[in-house]
Amino acid sequence: MSGKESVPELQISQTITKHLQKSRFSGKYADFKILVGSKVFPTHRFILGNKSTYFRDLIHNNTNKDTPELCDHSEYSADAVGVCLEYIYTDRLEFESHNAPAVLRVAHHWNLRYVVTKCERLLKTSITSSNCIKTRALATKLGLAELGECANMAILGNFEMVTKAKDLIILSVDDMKSIKDTAMEKASVRIKDLWALFYTWHKRQNKAGPHILCECLHIFPFDQFTVTGFKEQIWKNEHVSNCEKCQEVAVRALLSTFDEPRKDDDILFLKKLAKKYDFSTLNEITRRHIVENHLFIFTNHDMEELDNDDLMECINDIEDMCTPGEFTAIVKWMVKSEKRQDIFPQIFKFVEDPAYAPHNVFLSSICGFFGLSEPTAAEVASSTSSEQYWWPKYCLFLKKLAGKYDCSVTEKFVDQCIVGGFAEVCEDIGFLELSASDLITYLSSKSTYSCRESQIWRAIMCWIRHHESRRESFPAIFDSLKLEEFTTGFLRSNILINALVMDSKASVFSVMREILRRLEILESEHAETKKNLHSKSNRKHKK
Repeated sequence: MSGKESVPELQISQTITKHLQKSRFSGKYADFKILVGSKVFPTHRFILGNKSTYFRDLIHNNTNKDTPELCDHSEYSADAVGVCLEYIYTDRLEFESHNAPAVLRVAHHWNLRYVVTKCERLLKTSITSSNCIKTRALATKLGLAELGECANMAILGNFEMVTKAKDLIILSVDDMKSIKDTAMEKASVRIKDLWALFYTWHKRQNKAGPHILCECLHIFPFDQFTVTGFKEQIWKNEHVSNCEKCQEVAVRALLSTFDEPRKDDDILFLKKLAKKYDFSTLNEITRRHIVENHLFIFTNHDMEELDNDDLMECINDIEDMCTPGEFTAIVKWMVKSEKRQDIFPQIFKFVEDPAYAPHNVFLSSICGFFGLSEPTAAEVASSTSSEQYWWPKYCLFLKKLAGKYDCSVTEKFVDQCIVGGFAEVCEDIGFLELSASDLITYLSSKSTYSCRESQIWRAIMCWIRHHESRRESFPAIFDSLKLEEFTTGFLRSNILINALVMDSKASVFSVMREILRRLEILESEHAETKKNLHSKSNRKHKK
C-alpha cells in the first residue's frame, strides 16, 4: 500500500475557499483595501486580479512602486460591494431582488460578466411602473441596450403614472431619444401621449434651462402628428411659441414628408406654415385645395391663419363666391384687425362690380345673411353658426367700411339690413357711433317701426346721452320720427313728458297734433257710427 493518498478536487477547492474567506474577514495576509464610506473591506490582490479585469488593470498592470493599496468605492452601496466580493471569493451569488440595481452597478464597474448577466435578467422580469424610470436611467449609464428596451416598453405602457413620477427628472436626453425610438419601432402609442411625456419631462428640468427641451424637440417625430394635432399640441406650446429655432425644426419635420392635405386638416394653418418656411410646392397645393373646397374651409376653419395676400389670392380664383356662411367668415376676419380692412374694396368687388356677380348671387347671399330673405337649404347647410344669419354688429361695421371706401351699393344694402333688423342693431354698442344723419335716415323708414316703440325711443335717448353735443340734433331727429307708428298711450305717458320734448315747442306741437289728429279721427268715426245707427233705426221704424 502506498503512503500517498489522493484528495478530491472538490474538497481541495472547498478548503481553499474556506481559508480565503477566513483570511478576508480576518484581514490576514490582506494587501489591498476597498473603502466604502466608513467601511473597509480587506482583500487580496491575487484574488481580485484573477476574477476581475478591472482590478487586474488597476493592480497587476501597475508594477511600479506606486502600486495602490486602497480603492475608494464610496459611490457604491456597501452591501452591493460585499455581495460582489462574496462572488469573487466563493463563486456564490446571493442577494435580494430589490438590491439588484446596486449589485449591477458594482459588477459592471468591476467587469464581473456573470453577475451583470444575472442582475440584468432579474431586472428585466421585475420592471414595474414604479421602477421603470430608474431602470431606464441605469441601462443608459451602464450601456445595457436590452435592459433599456424593456424599461422603454414599461414606460410607454404606463404614460399616466410615469408622467406623474417625481423621478422623471433623472432621465437624460439620450434616455428620451431611446424611448422615442422604441415608441416608433415597437410600441403602439398615441403621439400626443408621447409628447405629453416629453414636455412633462422638460418642465421638471427647470434648472437645466430651455435648451433641454430644444434638444428633445430636435429628435421628436413631428411627422407623426396630423396638422390639427400639431397646431394644438406643438405650435401652441409655451416653449415652442417663443422659440423660433424650435418652430422651424418642428415645422420642417412635419412638412418634409407631407403630400396631400386631408379634408379634416387645418388647411389654413398649413398654408401659413408652407408660406412662412418657403415650401413653395406645398404652398401651391394648399392654395388650390382652398379654392376647390372654399365653402367647407371658410365655414369650418379658423381664418386667423390667413393674411391679406393669402385671402385675396384665394378669392381671386374662386368663381362662385360667396355663400352667406363664407361671407360671415370673411367679415369676422376683417373685424378683428384694422390692417385687414384695407382689402375691403377688393373683397366687395363682388357687390360693387356687376361683372363679378352677373346673376346677383352675392347680393342675394348678403340679403339672406342679414335676414332680408329666407335662406335656401344650401345656405343653411353651409352655416355652422347657431346664430344663423343675423349679426347686428357686423352690419354697423360694414356700414362704416362701406362709407370709408365709398362702396355705395354695399352701403345701400347694409342700410336696408339695419332698417330691417333695427331691434337688434339698436341694442349693439356700435349703434351709439352712428351719425345723426344715419339715425334720421333709419327713423324715416317705416320698416324701422316693426320693433317695439319703447325700444326705438330708448335707443334714441341712449344715442343722445352718449355725447352732450347731440342734444342739438334732437329736434331734427324728432322730426324724422313717424309719430303715427306710436300708440296714443305711449305718446302721452312717455314722449310728451320727456324733458327734451318739453324744451322744444315744435316737438310738443308735433305730439299734440298727432294726438289731436287721432281724436279727430275718433270723433269722425264716432259720428259716422252714430249716423249709421240712426239710419238703421229709421229704417227699422219705417218698417
